[in-house]
Amino acid sequence: MLASSPNKIVQRQTLLETLDYGNDEFGNRALDALIYRLRRKKGDRNEKLPIKTAHGAGYYFSSPIVIA
Repeated sequence: MLASSPNKIVQRQTLLETLDYGNDEFGNRALDALIYRLRRKKGDRNEKLPIKTAHGAGYYFSSPIVIA
């Protein structure tokens, strides 16, 4: 979902609904944990994951997708 619209903020609510997480403390923590794990997994290979946080709004993918 993030990669389908690079540089456009995807609202937190939309991500929660897409992932079938509840819009509550547990769902929000699960979303944050998911993003954290993705960033950490990519960081293990010394690469930066282009998912950025839009504080108070959601997340966005900050890089164009290149399919090779």
